[in-house]
Order: sequence, then structure tokens, then C-alpha cells
Amino acid sequence: MLKINGNDLYYSIIKGSQKVISIKNHLNKINVFPVPDGDTGTNLSYTMNKVISQAKNHESAEETLKSISQSAIEGARGNSGVIMAQYLSGFYKQSRNLVSLTEQEFAHLFKSAYEAAIHAVGKPVEGSILTVMRDFSDSLSQSIEGKNDLTTALEKAHRRAKISLAETQYKMKVLKEAGVVDSGAGGFVAFVEGIYEFFKEGRKAFAIQQKTIPTIKDHHEKNLARMTLEYRYCFELLIELKEPLPREELEVFGDSIVVAGNDSLMKIHIHTNVPQDVVAWVGEKGFILEQKIDDMIQQQKTLIDRPHPIAVITDSIGDLPGDFIDKHNIFVIPLNLTIDNIEYLDRITITPDRFFDLADASQAFPRSAMPKIRDLERLFEFVSDHFDEALIITVSANISGTCNLIHKVLLEHENYGMQVALVDSKRNSGAQGLLVAGAIDKLRENPSLEELKEAVEAMIPRSRIYVSVDDFTYMVRGGRVSPLKGKLAKSLNLKPIITLDEEGKGKAFASAFSRKQNFKKIQNIIKKDLKDHDIVAYNVVHSKNPELARSYEKVFTRMIGQPPLYVEEISPIVGISSGKGAVAISYILKDR
Repeated sequence: MLKINGNDLYYSIIKGSQKVISIKNHLNKINVFPVPDGDTGTNLSYTMNKVISQAKNHESAEETLKSISQSAIEGARGNSGVIMAQYLSGFYKQSRNLVSLTEQEFAHLFKSAYEAAIHAVGKPVEGSILTVMRDFSDSLSQSIEGKNDLTTALEKAHRRAKISLAETQYKMKVLKEAGVVDSGAGGFVAFVEGIYEFFKEGRKAFAIQQKTIPTIKDHHEKNLARMTLEYRYCFELLIELKEPLPREELEVFGDSIVVAGNDSLMKIHIHTNVPQDVVAWVGEKGFILEQKIDDMIQQQKTLIDRPHPIAVITDSIGDLPGDFIDKHNIFVIPLNLTIDNIEYLDRITITPDRFFDLADASQAFPRSAMPKIRDLERLFEFVSDHFDEALIITVSANISGTCNLIHKVLLEHENYGMQVALVDSKRNSGAQGLLVAGAIDKLRENPSLEELKEAVEAMIPRSRIYVSVDDFTYMVRGGRVSPLKGKLAKSLNLKPIITLDEEGKGKAFASAFSRKQNFKKIQNIIKKDLKDHDIVAYNVVHSKNPELARSYEKVFTRMIGQPPLYVEEISPIVGISSGKGAVAISYILKDR
């Protein structure tokens, strides 16, 4: 009787994972369910690559599948990726206390995996990856029970899975209208194809032969344009549980809910418009280890309606309005913020209106951090799938290590096959945002990437930012100002004006003893600049001070002769430094 040990399972699953990765671009192209965001292939590939890079093989079936399950849960990404992670966890649950498996026990792995996967999905849909998983499992069990040898049984089950995949196009209206099969199911078919090939050919069969799964119609992307997304974000969290998580309560936050994992480690996938509420709720149930979020509206726009051929990327410190970001399809990298051991994504899972309430109630002062390397890799991978060139404008390298980190990630991955121009803005907040807006304006001239970079760099020395600080509390709590100086400044009602120098370092520019005097000083600074220059664009940003921001808007509209490009609330990351009540004006000068 054939015995299948841990090494056999490891190498067959690795081969299956490689097959999924080999058709990544195809899966992205046919992705319309559950939403047409064009990243199923990317997400499945990322998930399976984590299995390849992290899982360890062992003679024991249980130990091998435990390692594979853990790697998949930690690396799971996207709806299909989380389902696959739970599928692999089903393998592990079925293999408890087993060193090797009979052919019947091997078939039971796939039945257990399907049951685990369908249990993970809040609302299973016929014609999805789950349908193909079920049909493959049923066929494999029937063939093994019919006394077929393992290779023959896998061949028949794989053939049934391909037929089931082709049928998905007619089981879901959205797939039929787009003329495609389910992309997640296509990835699963590639996965079991790899397993079948391993057992057919043995360990020599590691050369990947890309197979074509059912063809698509040319009108696919046109159909995407007609699909309206109910939820904006595809959000995932990896949680170390401290109490049971009632999955049904997640339904109030969105749909496409998939929960994978075990009693201690869980991955949640959800489509939502309120990721900040999900974090608040989940944070009560356990410790959030990781967060991953994709803007599906932006992904859809990238697929069907790119406004320009060069991708424009910045970070969340740039303080750009959401409607401006959407209109111009700007990719924004969220920095990280930690409050009382809960990590947040700047402007996404923590918003400006909630930041100060959480910060004021926190035991420890909030800490900011650079983006996670894995988040940068994910973004650049997506961008490189759809653009040949990218301009990246970051917060000043003398304020944050973000620019250097991005440079490192790009260098390690050879720019992901793109031509990339990386610009240290030497600015932050509204001034950084104006440089991004200037790049968008320049794109109307259809410049080369080098011309675009040069235009942005030429704006940097002509850009200014002046921040009127109202409250020293945050500067003291963050260690930027000593408690003694903070107390003295408060007693004197000191209101400093902060700016950035030529190298992008923060410095105190001036100070006054009232908010009114402070405002006057900033007006005088701008009057002086206007003697020899024009202001081509400016903006006003504020920290929970909309009234003063409106006063700035009114006064400077009259003084400069045009309204601001926008008025916006600052990001929580910027709020760590500025504190409550701060208002800033940023502008770009032009010689007369």
C-alpha cells in the first residue's frame, strides 16, 4: 500500500504553489469576483510564495502540514488567499497524529480542506473557488474508493476541477457578463494541477509549465467599467486571539467576510468602508499583529481609467484631500502609528477626527513609524503590473526614514521592472501635497519621467510651509520640547511658527504671544514674498481647527488673489508633532 509522508506532501504543495504563481497575470486579468479589482493573482501568488519561503518540510505529515498552514495564515492576502490559507489549515487539522497517509487518508485531506474553507466564508457563493474545491474533493474520494491508484485518481479529479472551473462562468451572473471564469477558482485548479504533476512525475517535475485555463473574451475590461463597488477597502488583519471572535458581528462592517486560522492565530478578510471601526472592534478581541488594506476603487480605476501613463506615488504625510487623490489616481503609502500597543494605518484605520481622542486617553504617547516593507512590496508589485514608469514623492528624509526605506526596497527588487524616479520632497504636510499636485499638473504636458522629476525638483526650493502651533502639549509628550520649556511657553501663551529649512529639517521660524499676533506674522511673511514673486498655488491644512483654517482661507484668498487649492485636515502622523489647533499655509513661488 502506498504511503505518503511529510516530504511528499511538502514537495507536492510547493509544486502546486509554483503553478499558481506562474499564472498570476492571467488571474489578475480575469478577476471580477467578488470585486473587479484585478489583484486575485497577485494576492494568491503572495500567499503561496509565503508557503514556499517559510514552510519547512518534515518526515511527519502532521509537522509538515502544520508548518504549511501557519505560513499560509500569516501570508494570506485577498479573498482567495485567505480561503486558500484556511484550505491548507484543513489539511493540517485532518493530519493530526499522522506521520504518513494512506491513499484514502490523502483523499480525506481534501475533503477536510474544503469543509474548512467553506466554513471560513460568511456567505458561500455557488460558482466560486469553493464550488471547484468541492468538485475536486468529491471526484478524488470517489476515484480512490473505486480502487484507482493515486495518480489516476488525481488525474480524474484534476480533469473534473477544470470542467467545474469552466462551468463557473455560467453559475454567476457577473462572470457570465464579463465572459470569464472565476479567477480564484482558476488559481485553485493550477494548485491541484501542480500536486497531480508531482505525484505523476515525482520530484523531477519542478520545471513550471504554464497551462492555459479557459479563455476570456476581449470585452472583459469594458465590463469592469460598469461594475459599481459597494465597499471601498479590501481589509485584512492577522490577530492573536485573547477571546473567541464572533464572526457574525463582523457583518455590520461589510461583506466578503472570510475568517481563517486556529484557536490562537486568525486572519480576517473583509470588504468595508469603515476599516477604522473594524480595528476598534477587533482590538477588543485580541492583539493585532498585521494589517493589510487595498483601495479597490483605486485598483479598479487603474485597470480601466488611468488618467496618465506614469504612476504617481506619495505617502500619507502629504495631506492631500481624498477627492483629489481619487480624481488623479494617486497611490498613497500609509505610514504607521501606534497607540497603546495598537498599530494603525495613517489616515485609513485611524482618521484625523479620532486621533486626538485616542491619543489624549492613551497611557503612552503615540509613536509613528515608517511603512512596513511588505506593504511597500505589495504596492510596488501592483503598480508594476499596470505601469511602466513611476514617480515617487516622499516626506523629507530629514524627518522620516520613509524615502530611504523606499529606495532600499526598490533597489532590492530592481525597481520591479519599472523606470522609477524617487524624489525627496524635503517638505511635509501641505507643502509635500503641493509638490504632488504640481506633478499632476505637469503630467498634462505628457512629459518623460525624467522631465517630470526635474519639474518637481525645481519646485522644492520655491516651496514654503509655515505652521502656527497652538498647543505645546504634544511636543512635550513626544519629547521634542522639554517639560520645563513647555510649561514656560504655556505660561507665556507662546505661539511658535514652525517651518522647514532648505534641507527639510524642522526649525522655529518665529513666535508670538497670541494666536492673533501669530496670524499677523504669517501674513507679513507672505506679503514680503509677494513683493518679488507670484504664488502659483497654495493650500491650508489644520489640526481640528476648521474655524481658523477658514479665516486663513478668507484672508489669503484676498491677499494672493486666488482661493487655496484645497483646505484639508492634517494626518494623524503630522498631528503627533503639531498638536491640536495648529494651522499651516503652504505655497509655491514663481519669479516675476
